Amino acid sequence: MDSRRHIDINADVGEGWDDAAVAPFVNSVNIACGGHTGDETSMLAALELAARFQLRAGAHPSWPDRDGFGRRTMEMPREEFLACMDGQINRLARLAQSQGIRLTHVKPHGALYHALYKDMNLARLFTRIVPKGLTVITMPGGVLASACDEMGIGVWFEGYADRAYTNLAKLASRDIPGALITDPAVAARQAKALASGAAVTTLEGGEIRFSGLHTICVHSDTPGAPPIAEAVCTALNELKTL
Repeated sequence: MDSRRHIDINADVGEGWDDAAVAPFVNSVNIACGGHTGDETSMLAALELAARFQLRAGAHPSWPDRDGFGRRTMEMPREEFLACMDGQINRLARLAQSQGIRLTHVKPHGALYHALYKDMNLARLFTRIVPKGLTVITMPGGVLASACDEMGIGVWFEGYADRAYTNLAKLASRDIPGALITDPAVAARQAKALASGAAVTTLEGGEIRFSGLHTICVHSDTPGAPPIAEAVCTALNELKTL
């Protein structure tokens, strides 16, 4: 991969954290739309932030799990699942339209994100409700990308600056010590490695590599998120000048 190509930085917003402190350092925001958290007030605030900083705005749907912040896997009947996902995405889309904003992408949240990575039946179901013209954000190597290809839906592959990886190139569980990267310098170093296809050190001490990533995520709920986002932004800007 050409290290000089543009790498997008995305952040999950509308989840009750200091989004305005992170916004200057990202290119895209994924807006919580009522599954794990979020309501009309928070969605409108996030859309206003996206407009103010000229950021791409996308939907961040989740299992309807407010008590567990969308981090618990759920089982839902097919039609109920479709209605739930469609309702979340289109509610945000209608609010965006009222503000003169066009959504650009969909990034699933939490346990839904990981379920769609490995469950082809669920992934195919999910692609049925992705609005035409929107891109789906997912990790490389999962079945959601294949399901999107079947439906002619664009995909952006994502890496994480503030989360540790395992030797299997999966995100380490948040319950494991060290799974969250809170040192801005470490996050910046990992972002630069992800963007350039260089080795990323795993939580177990191994090395993995990714190629062709389109976007790198920083979480607004990670402790010290604003300086992490700033360090990642600086690192990727430096990479483009090489």
